[in-house]
Amino acid sequence: MIVTNILIGIVIVILYKIYEFSVSILREVNRTRLETQTIRKYIEQLRDEP
Repeated sequence: MIVTNILIGIVIVILYKIYEFSVSILREVNRTRLETQTIRKYIEQLRDEP
């Protein structure tokens, strides 16, 4: 019983670490996407100016 509890705890910790990791990756992806959009808008503004 104690062994299964320990195993379950280890599995939960591993799943949580994977979750944390994927969340940080998604955050990074969103930030780069935002930066790209901002750069695109800036370039378009530069293009529009005479």
